[in-house]
Amino acid sequence: MSRSSIDAQLQIAISHWKNGKGAVVFLSAEAGMGKSHVLDLLEEQLQEAAVRVDCRPPIGSFNVASIQPLQPFGHAIERLYTKSEQAAKKRLALNIGMSVLASIPIAGDLFYAVKAISQDVNEYKRDTAALSHKKRAAVDECISMLKGVAQQTPFVLLIDDGHWCDPQSIEVLKQLIDITLEIPLLIVWAYTSTTSHRINLPLTSLLSTEKALALTINIPALTADEMSDFVASVNADSRFTSVQLTELKNRTSGIPGIIVEYVKYLQTNGQIKADGTIDEQALSDNGLKLSTHPATDILIHEVSEEDGLTLAMCASEGKEFTVFVMSQLLNIDIISAIRLLRRIQNETGFIKSIGVRTRYGVKTTAYEFTQSFAYTYFLHFPEYEERKLIHQRIAQILTDQYTVSQLPEIQHQIAALIAAHSAEADDTETTRRMLHESADAADEIGATDVAEQIRTNLLPQYELPDEFDLLNNVEQVGSAVGEFNHSTSASDIIRQCADSLLTSDHATVSILTSNALANNSSFTNSERATLHCLSAKASILSGDLANAQVSIDKAWLVAKQNIFDECVIHNVHATLYMATMDFETAKLKLQAAASLCNQLGAFSKVLTLSNITILLRLQNDKSADRYERTLRRLLLANGWQSIRTDLTL
Repeated sequence: MSRSSIDAQLQIAISHWKNGKGAVVFLSAEAGMGKSHVLDLLEEQLQEAAVRVDCRPPIGSFNVASIQPLQPFGHAIERLYTKSEQAAKKRLALNIGMSVLASIPIAGDLFYAVKAISQDVNEYKRDTAALSHKKRAAVDECISMLKGVAQQTPFVLLIDDGHWCDPQSIEVLKQLIDITLEIPLLIVWAYTSTTSHRINLPLTSLLSTEKALALTINIPALTADEMSDFVASVNADSRFTSVQLTELKNRTSGIPGIIVEYVKYLQTNGQIKADGTIDEQALSDNGLKLSTHPATDILIHEVSEEDGLTLAMCASEGKEFTVFVMSQLLNIDIISAIRLLRRIQNETGFIKSIGVRTRYGVKTTAYEFTQSFAYTYFLHFPEYEERKLIHQRIAQILTDQYTVSQLPEIQHQIAALIAAHSAEADDTETTRRMLHESADAADEIGATDVAEQIRTNLLPQYELPDEFDLLNNVEQVGSAVGEFNHSTSASDIIRQCADSLLTSDHATVSILTSNALANNSSFTNSERATLHCLSAKASILSGDLANAQVSIDKAWLVAKQNIFDECVIHNVHATLYMATMDFETAKLKLQAAASLCNQLGAFSKVLTLSNITILLRLQNDKSADRYERTLRRLLLANGWQSIRTDLTL
């Protein structure tokens, strides 16, 4: 399909829209083939009637857009509001109403305008049956709102990078395909096919339907005949000869994104003269004497180290970033941050201000990267440690904002972003917690497919496996009573041994256990096993590991399949292996103890969790925090504060 036929198809769709008939048009092309350029031309042609939205690309490897229900449509509604006259804003806000905002993820100026107009926030927050129903019908509410606005004020919705979107947005698209002919709403949805196939099954399934295929326009590389018009659209004053255009076609394979960079290269280096002709020095026998690198690559390497790191911080927040976050990242005031970003904008052209936006519940100036190439470059500019620290800091900034916000709608939106930045900072605990909140929020508005995606595809990547099979069962803490069946004399000796171990009096423990086992034949097998374990523990602490193994072997001989005794012996044996630095065998012993704990009470669980925590600490394993938190909760529930002190918890 030629560029002229693509333009003709789009102009037919626009003509129908002007006559009150809408449509959904899909623009399919690989990166650099000119999707954004086509949208730019449409936006320029339609001006105020166009609403342009870019689906947010992933933060690092984390696709945030896929877990934010109706994200592109939520931003579109917000843009409709900000582009309107003041009176129209109020009408739009009143028409939408608070219940619809509860179902569509909007938390910008429109959200606050409706609050100001309705005044009665308590009425909004009251979870009536009607409101609950609306919150569970987000797709229907979104379609109804788009139809209502289009019937009052026809508009064209341009959505770029649609392959990143969430499943609910695909459902909106699917339904709009059937009804747009009835309303003056034209949607141009641009996406990259290979990316969609890789990460967005709902979109891929929709695009493979007969209806969607009939509405799809595939953008190919430019032909030789199309080169002149395209170059003129990049620089209207340029005058390329046919030889130069042929050389440009050969060097770029007709890919618009690369052509744009080569033309910019000639502009930047002063090789396009005032009359539009190409400087003779740029010519050779074969046409253009061009660098093998496009312009952005050359300009990027001219950026100073300091500005490069600033742009890296910008890219870390996202393709769209805010003065609010940047000022805190750079530890400078708002005015200084704006001046810095304005200077970088003027000197490089890699970023541009897009004006005031409400993000994270605050009003702030927002910027965006003007080129995907530059955004990708600076996203990967920092080294691993730098990148991790930047994302860690952004996560903290957003967490602070999450904490001070009183609105659950704001918190839900921020939660997904905190999860993404925490994932890049290797903070799996925060990532899990925020993903759970995002899933619950999706359930609340009826986005069950989004919630399922989070729980099925995302959470397992950040859930730490419970290698010891204990955490999921620790809530039933039981009681320490009933685990001990020792006689009074045995209990006294065991208590004396325990006290001696705490004071590091290992010799006394050895004497007490040895005398008791030799002189008291009335002890039960369980009591004898416990005394052997205490003797083994004393030997381990004193460094007599051989004698510790002997005591453990004796404990096994008298345990007689008592699961409480077996749990204790496994724990002591694990301690012995930890002393020999054989962590893998120690883990196996603690896994065996943990499997028995499910049938035992609080004492066994505390003992096993304590040793698991100690083992993981020795290995510098981050999951130690997870077990430690559970152990604290268990000790608190049983009032065993002294054990927390002993374990330095």
